[in-house]
Amino acid sequence: MSYHNLEIDTEFIACLRRLDERAFGKLFHACSGLVYSIAMGLLGDRQAAEDALQEIFFKVYKALPDFEGEKLTSWIGRIAQNHCFDMLRQAKRAVVTSVKPIDDLDISQLEPVSDEFPDFLNSLSLLEREVVILKKVEGLSYKEISQLTGKKEGTLRNIMLKSLQLLRGKLDEK
Repeated sequence: MSYHNLEIDTEFIACLRRLDERAFGKLFHACSGLVYSIAMGLLGDRQAAEDALQEIFFKVYKALPDFEGEKLTSWIGRIAQNHCFDMLRQAKRAVVTSVKPIDDLDISQLEPVSDEFPDFLNSLSLLEREVVILKKVEGLSYKEISQLTGKKEGTLRNIMLKSLQLLRGKLDEK
């Protein structure tokens, strides 16, 4: 089940509110990639993102009986963002930079063994990095990203354009 299909299945959402384990398993399977991308985009560290993934879904599970909205993935995305921002505030640290540069903009082909972002992504702000990852890696529409971030679609398009121009400039320098 794709997380794009979750919003229209009212019976599935009702099962989630009752904390049905099978429904929650399907939810985790459908949305864990999205949540991991948000966590990785904000935290910049694979281990921290994996830890956050577990903590975020624990928070989601505890909050499901109170879920009243229609946009389940937006709600989960907001929980993920808030959790990651809390982690960054608590750690009061900068996102880790990698010593290994990347030669192209195809961020969906990053090596999974790397614990850190490549240098070129660290040149972006947290919001810019999140928008690039949600658009280019997760393939979300600007409307879906808008629901997750609370930013207007036009603003997100501008952020994406600015981010890609910055990244191209960084790669041209290398």
